[in-house]
Amino acid sequence: MKCKIDNTVKLYDLVKMDDTLEVFNETKKIISMIYENFEYALFEKVYNDVIRLFRGEYPGYRGCNTDYHDLNHTLNTLLATIRLIHGYSIKKERFHEHIVLIGLFAALFHDTGYIQKAGDKKGTGARYTLKHVDRSIKFAKNYLYQNKAPIDDIYACACMIKCTELTKNIDKIKFNSHDAMVIGKILGTADSIGQMADRLYLEKLLFLFKEFNEGNIYKFINEFDLIKKTVSFYNFILDRWKKQLGGMNRFMVYHFKVRWGINEDLYQKAIDNNINYLKKIVNDVSENYLSYLKRGNISKKSIQI
Repeated sequence: MKCKIDNTVKLYDLVKMDDTLEVFNETKKIISMIYENFEYALFEKVYNDVIRLFRGEYPGYRGCNTDYHDLNHTLNTLLATIRLIHGYSIKKERFHEHIVLIGLFAALFHDTGYIQKAGDKKGTGARYTLKHVDRSIKFAKNYLYQNKAPIDDIYACACMIKCTELTKNIDKIKFNSHDAMVIGKILGTADSIGQMADRLYLEKLLFLFKEFNEGNIYKFINEFDLIKKTVSFYNFILDRWKKQLGGMNRFMVYHFKVRWGINEDLYQKAIDNNINYLKKIVNDVSENYLSYLKRGNISKKSIQI
């Protein structure tokens, strides 16, 4: 995909995130910039199965019915993960290609815990918010075991997924290799980077509030309360990136420089824009926050839910 490389280029200009084939091809392109002989067949199988799962086409499961933790978020996390791995390989060292494959599996599986089984008709997958990581690990283990993956690979994948749990002390995770630990930290970083850099991130906070409400997370009085507290949440994320996740976000700029000729971290730029606009919303004493959230008609859809 060609684009005009200048200061006006935005993150969402590079890849159409709602086009699953384009996301797959971009992921494959980045992998090919690191490795000559990669196990694309295995990656493609898991990629397509996870898409089927979220779309309600996977046997034994309902489709995704959480509007914040949806397929788009999973694909955002996947792409941010391989971009960070690419940046890390440029600046530091290359991982063995097989552990990267496991890391991509972990990115694809990391929110499968929100998906309900076919017989689970109560509410939505948001009911499992507090235990979605454990459920995601269980799904990943079952899937990989059924596809005859080695036990060490299954264990490494589970440890990586644990890194996406915001309250998890990474030092307490018993990884089976140094590379699995680093990729786990990359995934934990990509999970938050992917969602906070999303063009619709602020609008999707309306959906997140509804998920928290159904998941019995009573930290927020209403939607606007969550929006206000997202500023302090971002400060928490910055601290977590640095202290728990090893500052892996610093490798993103090397990817954009090599892949696109852009000497800038477009994720951080997008996040900064989102947070600055968020502060503008919060500082409006009228609290007429919905008038600021116009992208994607999400505010209207949120009211209808």
